[in-house]
Amino acid sequence: MKDFQRNLYTDEDSGTMFLLTLVVPVVIGLVATIFLNLIANAFDLINFSQSPALYSIYMLIVNASFVGLFFVYNRVTKTDFVKASLLKPKFGLLNALLCVIIAPIMLFGSMYLINYLMSLLQGIGYNPDTSLPLPLSNAGWLILNILILAVLPAICEELLYRGVIFNGLRKFGSVWAVLISALFFALAHGSAMQFFYQLILGVVLALIVLKSGSIFASSLVHFLNNAIVVIYNYIVLNTGGEAEVVFEPWLIAVSFIAAVVGGLLIWLVFYFMKERKKEDEKTQNEIYKEVSAARDKKFSSSRSILMFSTSLILAVVIWCVGTFMG
Repeated sequence: MKDFQRNLYTDEDSGTMFLLTLVVPVVIGLVATIFLNLIANAFDLINFSQSPALYSIYMLIVNASFVGLFFVYNRVTKTDFVKASLLKPKFGLLNALLCVIIAPIMLFGSMYLINYLMSLLQGIGYNPDTSLPLPLSNAGWLILNILILAVLPAICEELLYRGVIFNGLRKFGSVWAVLISALFFALAHGSAMQFFYQLILGVVLALIVLKSGSIFASSLVHFLNNAIVVIYNYIVLNTGGEAEVVFEPWLIAVSFIAAVVGGLLIWLVFYFMKERKKEDEKTQNEIYKEVSAARDKKFSSSRSILMFSTSLILAVVIWCVGTFMG
């Protein structure tokens, strides 16, 4: 018998979940690293990252920890996660087609601007390895990369960042919920090189949930975004490599224009995106909007403030470590 007591997330859930997403996968990842390195050493490897097979196992374990965290948290808090997380698989054929359109527009529209910002970071000496962690030498590796780097994050990260964290922040208003959840998402990736684009991606994914009323929609865009990146790298690596781009003034201007045009196109797509629902039906997404509008915009408890403060400090520390020591 189901014993659900809640069907909405709160700001306290958001702060707690963000803290847990920063801690639990890291702890599990450290334990996995120890055991996988022991296996790697047995095969005369320095560490497990030198073995694509062991690295794949590591990624599966870390992503599984996200899913496990999601289900355990909802079980402990007696939350109906299907309703609270907006796990609504039927979000409309038109919305699905719009999601397919959004992904490439967002990626290619911002690509040159993001590359320009990265070049500025490289100009001050920040030049981390941005290659993909697994080989991409044939179709088999391509499929594995898509599974590890596109399918798993689209499921695991959406459950936590849009399902719990974004929805829990909606009491502060849609704008703040979108921006704060996107900031958390970008910081959690732990790299200045990824920060700009992950921030944009986080904003778009949260808006998709807000408009469609389903994290299946944001998961689709997340998957397509990552899959396109993997396929693009596969094509580049197997066709002789990518030519180095020199950012002349005209190309910098084009980069900004492309980003603005891409943003306008995505805004136009969002205009046509509407939540699929039956006539006279009040959806969970609408309930979130009504409840959020009725609540004050303050933190609900001192515990919520503590969770947010602790998780934000930890996220910044992780981001700095990943940026300057990664």
